[in-house]
Amino acid sequence: MTTSKNSFIEPFPRNFESPAAVARLFADDDYIGRPHTYWETYRDNIRKIGPADVQRVAKTYLQPDKMVFLVVGKWSEIEPGDANKKASMKEFFGGKVTHLPLRDPLTLK
Repeated sequence: MTTSKNSFIEPFPRNFESPAAVARLFADDDYIGRPHTYWETYRDNIRKIGPADVQRVAKTYLQPDKMVFLVVGKWSEIEPGDANKKASMKEFFGGKVTHLPLRDPLTLK
């Protein structure tokens, strides 16, 4: 959880590294109706989040029966799962997989 929180907290100052960045940030705030004071407590609010908060929000907004995972790579390497054999792709979605064909990047055919 610490790593996840730090991924939001550590790059935070970059939001204010130039006048253009600040203008963009506050324009976004204005567009979505978020008060500019939101940023004064942003890092403290991230630090307060705990596992129970994540579970509560996930249960509210995530619908597992409507989720889709896109896995990119060589299926022969991905399907067996991790090196420690903790999980394989057969354990997800009852093993149902839809392979998408590779398209030519120029023609998209």
